[in-house]
Amino acid sequence: MLFKNKNNSFNVEDKMAFDTVRVGANICKLRKKLGITQTELADRLGISFQAVSNWERGNSMPDISKLGELSDILGASIDEILDNERMAHIADAVLNDRPAENVTGEELESIAPMLKDEQVERFVENEKSRLDDIASVAPFLSTEFLDNYAKKKICEGVPPESLGGILPFLSDSALNALADEGLRRHGLSSIAGYLPFLSDYKLDSLALEAYEKHKCIESLMPLVPFLNGRRVDDIALRVFNESGSLSRISSVIPFMSSNAINSIAKQVIDKEGLRGIQKLLPFMDSSVLESFFMERE
Repeated sequence: MLFKNKNNSFNVEDKMAFDTVRVGANICKLRKKLGITQTELADRLGISFQAVSNWERGNSMPDISKLGELSDILGASIDEILDNERMAHIADAVLNDRPAENVTGEELESIAPMLKDEQVERFVENEKSRLDDIASVAPFLSTEFLDNYAKKKICEGVPPESLGGILPFLSDSALNALADEGLRRHGLSSIAGYLPFLSDYKLDSLALEAYEKHKCIESLMPLVPFLNGRRVDDIALRVFNESGSLSRISSVIPFMSSNAINSIAKQVIDKEGLRGIQKLLPFMDSSVLESFFMERE
């Protein structure tokens, strides 16, 4: 049963998802009532009989472009086929290219597999969907549409972290531009959600910018887990060579390569002896210590 509020619009208690098994059973029952086979129904629709078989087994839903034709062939309304008045209303709006009222994110997510990308995009634009609604249907939206949407939201002042749900679907160029804008507006911590999706080149660039700006390796710690190991080594060696202090790079030691750590360990041993390498010991190759003792025999 559907529920309406006093304004005659559907509220959060609406049925929002298709029961594909029930839809399939409805198609099967109506087809058999007409006395036609799956192959005959498929031929009339211009599709494969496997598609009809998948519908009737509840494995997939009919494309929304086929619903009107399916309704005519089976002699049943779209509402009867879908067994969902609200979703039938939305499907009818799509088929007749007119707005559907107050489409929720859950409803859009449910019907999106039946729609073409441009139809989903039209819904998003017409209904002014909330950000979480966009994320739920991101796989059904074009990269260009999502890129433009994300750029628009950032320009409107939406925090970059709020776009997390659509980041995997954005282009590299859009991700880079959004990261730059988020960094400018809100600082490095605000783009933490972007880091797993940025290219090595962009991550390197951000790391170098952060270090040049603050001259402190801690300033780029949010980036370190995502950086290419070579870049971590380069910055750590640079900081160590400039400062001569192991404490200045202690926070990134777990992310450095053994070769870089061994190189620094040898310098520290030559200068301070074994007492100076305590922070490096868990990460060093034993060969460095063996070499130290062999030289003193």
